[in-house]
Formats: sequence, C-alpha cells, structure tokens
Amino acid sequence: MANTKIVATLGPACSSEDCLRSLLATGVGVFRINASHGTWAEHSSNIQQVRQIADQMGREAAILLHLQGPKIRLGAFEGGGCMLEAGSPFTITVKKILGNRHFASTDYGDFAKEVKPGDSVLLADGSIELRAVESDGTSVHAA
Repeated sequence: MANTKIVATLGPACSSEDCLRSLLATGVGVFRINASHGTWAEHSSNIQQVRQIADQMGREAAILLHLQGPKIRLGAFEGGGCMLEAGSPFTITVKKILGNRHFASTDYGDFAKEVKPGDSVLLADGSIELRAVESDGTSVHAA
C-alpha cells in the first residue's frame, strides 16, 4: 500500500462519470466532499457514484466528508460595513444593534458565553484577528 494518498475535491466541476473515471485512473484514492456546499441528496448521489465507478474499475476509493463548522455571522453595519483600526477596542455583542467601527452584533447567541479573555476572534475569513480582553456573557470586548 502506498504511503501517499492523492485527494481530490468532489464537486460540480468533477462529478461526471468521465471525470471520476479519469481521476481514479490517475491515482486518486480519496474523494473530499465539502459539506458547506450542496445538499445531502447531491452528496449522497456523488458518494454512490464514486463507489460504483471504483468497484467497476477494481479500485478502492475513500470518502472524506469535510463537515462545516458553525456559521457565526456579524449583523448589519451603518453604511454597510466599517474599517477597524489596529489596536482599537471592538465589541461584539449578542444584542441586536447596528454595527459601526466600535461595536457589532452577532447572530450566535452563545458567543459571549463561549469566548474567554485571551481567545482569538477571527473576522473576515481570518484576515482580521482580535484578542478577547473581557466577556460579560452578553458582549466580548476585544482589541
């Protein structure tokens, strides 16, 4: 058995029978499915198709299901958005407020209960990192 596995992400661009056969023929051994996109019916169909084609070709194919994490979103902002200044305090609260460069709301009700002082809070797909300074169970104050 090889020590290296080739992993291919299975999605709309490569879920046809011809594409799957080609991927298996070139050595793909693991098919990754991103559960953040598509429906369970689509994923189930793709899994069945991979299994069927792999069996026909006498190949083994593993399925790696990439599960989505919680989708924590900030609420609406004055003017549609804001720019944060490095080192400036910023508060995220579970209260429904209109956000600005000082405050924002979140739709995740347990946010301020789960985030503790010292924790990192990542915004904008991780391009902004805040450090939690204090949490009162309703709001997290960060810098």
